[in-house]
Amino acid sequence: LLQIIKGSSSYLVFRLCPNLRKRYPKGHFWNEGYFCCSIGSNYETVFEYIKNQELHHSFH
Repeated sequence: LLQIIKGSSSYLVFRLCPNLRKRYPKGHFWNEGYFCCSIGSNYETVFEYIKNQELHHSFH
């Protein structure tokens, strides 16, 4: 399922933003693997997780 989501979204991203082909010439937009975990259905927990993604994935 995730391979389908990643493949479909890559296709759409490259169609909508063809200039990204220069940055990703081999078409590998997503990482090879994926991580999945459950944090429950608490809206505030989900919101904080999403809000902090940029900080979590930033370069130090």
